[in-house]
Amino acid sequence: DIAEELNEIFSKHDLLQYRTFGYGHSFGSLSHYYGREAGLELREDIET
Repeated sequence: DIAEELNEIFSKHDLLQYRTFGYGHSFGSLSHYYGREAGLELREDIET
């Protein structure tokens, strides 16, 4: 699962605490200012 692998990378670099609510918003680590990247929305709560 891509989201699980990204979580491992974020955790390894002590960045998981800065992730917002999911991947798709600048990979979930920045702000909501830039909005959604329509072509990339990785959600952990559903199969994608």
